Amino acid sequence: MTDSNGGKTSESIFTADNAAQPSCCEGRGDIVNAVIPEGTEEIGENAFKECARLESAVIPEGVRLIGPYAFFNCAALKSAALPEGLEEIGQAAFAGCKSLTDIAVPRSAAVIGCGAFMNSGLKRAVLAEGLKSIETMAFGGCGDLAAIELPGSLSELGDWAFRTCRSLKNVEIPAGVKVLAEGVFEECTGLESVLLPEGLQRIGEDAFAGCINLKRINIPAGVKRIGKKAFKGCVGLDSITVPDGLESIGAEVFCGCSALNSIVWRDRGYASADEFADAAAGLNLNVCAVLAAEDMAYADSDIISAAIPDGIERIGESAFSDCGGLESITVPDSVKTVGNSAFSGCRALKSISIPDSVASIGLFAFKDCGSLKSVTLPDSVTSVGQYAFAGCSGLESITFRGQRYTDKDALNKAVKESGVSKAYIWF
Repeated sequence: MTDSNGGKTSESIFTADNAAQPSCCEGRGDIVNAVIPEGTEEIGENAFKECARLESAVIPEGVRLIGPYAFFNCAALKSAALPEGLEEIGQAAFAGCKSLTDIAVPRSAAVIGCGAFMNSGLKRAVLAEGLKSIETMAFGGCGDLAAIELPGSLSELGDWAFRTCRSLKNVEIPAGVKVLAEGVFEECTGLESVLLPEGLQRIGEDAFAGCINLKRINIPAGVKRIGKKAFKGCVGLDSITVPDGLESIGAEVFCGCSALNSIVWRDRGYASADEFADAAAGLNLNVCAVLAAEDMAYADSDIISAAIPDGIERIGESAFSDCGGLESITVPDSVKTVGNSAFSGCRALKSISIPDSVASIGLFAFKDCGSLKSVTLPDSVTSVGQYAFAGCSGLESITFRGQRYTDKDALNKAVKESGVSKAYIWF
C-alpha cells in the first residue's frame, strides 16, 4: 500500500521511498518504524522532523549524508543505527531526540555537524577512528551523557561541543586537537578529570567554566593562550600549574575558584603583570612569584604567600605593595635589590629573611608592614632608603650583621616613624 506522500506502509512499517526529499515526512504522527530503502544516498533536510511517534529508523549502507534537522525533535526515537559509508551527520539531525540513548558513529563519518545531537537523551556515544570534526554544540545539552571516547583522528572540537553534559566524568582530548574552543566543556558539572594533549596550543574562553567537580588539570607545555573565564567557577580546583611559554592569559580565568590556593607560574616571560592580576582577582593564593622583578607585579592582589624563584636579581618597585593578606615571602640568594615600596602595605607580613646577596633596599620598601616584629639585614647591605620601615608599628628591632653599613643618618631615616625601639649593629 502507498500513502499520499509516496511511502509504502504496512501495519507498523513505513518505507520512506522519498527520504531524500526535504520535509518528506515532516510532522507526521502516524509513523512508528521507518525503513529507508537501499539506494538512498542522503536523508533530506527536515525529512522526519517532529515525527512525534517515530521509534526507529533503519538507515541502509549507501547513505552518505543525514541532512540538517532530518530527525529533529523526534522525541520517541529510540533506535537509529548509523551505517558504514555515512560521511556527515548534518546540523541538528538528531537534536531533541530525548529517547535516543546510544549512538555509534562509523569510521566513514568525518563530521558531526552543529548541534547534531543537542539536547538528546544520549547516555553513551561511540565515535570511531576517522572522525575529524565535532562542530558547535554537537552534544551540547546531553545531560545524561556519561561516557564518550574521542578518537585519535579528531582534530577539531567546536564551541560548546559538550556544554552542559552534566553526567560526563572523564575526558581525554586526542593529540590532534590544537585548540579547545569557547565553552567546550562549560557547565559540565560532573566532570572530574581531563587529560589534555601535549600539542595543545590554546584553551578558549569559558572552556571549563562551571565545572564544579574538576579538582586538578595539567596544562601542557605547549599552551600559549588561555582565554578569559576559562576556569571560572571551578570551585573544586585546588591547584594549577601554568606552563613555560604562556603568552597570554585572560581576565577572570580563575574567578570563583574558591578552593584554589596555589598557582605555579613556571616562566617569567609568559604574560604581563596586569594579566596575572586580572586572572587571579579575588583569590587567596600561594604563588611562585616569577614576575617579582616587574614593577607592581602583584600589587594589591590577594596572595597569602609567595616564593620568588632563584635567578631573579631585583624585586621591582611596589611589586607586592598593598598585598594586605601576604603572610610569608621567600627571597632567593640571587636577589640584589629590593625596590622602592616593594612590600609597602603588606600588613600581615610577620617576618622576612633577607639573603646575603642583597645590597640595596629602596625607599618605603617595608612601609606600613604593621605585623613585622624584627628584621635582620646581612653584611651585604650597603644602602637602605628613607622611610624603609616607616609605619611598621610592631617592629621591635633591626639587626645589622656587618661592618659595611655605617651611615647612621640614613639608618635613622630608614626607621623613622616606625615602632622600632632598638637597632642592633653587629661589627
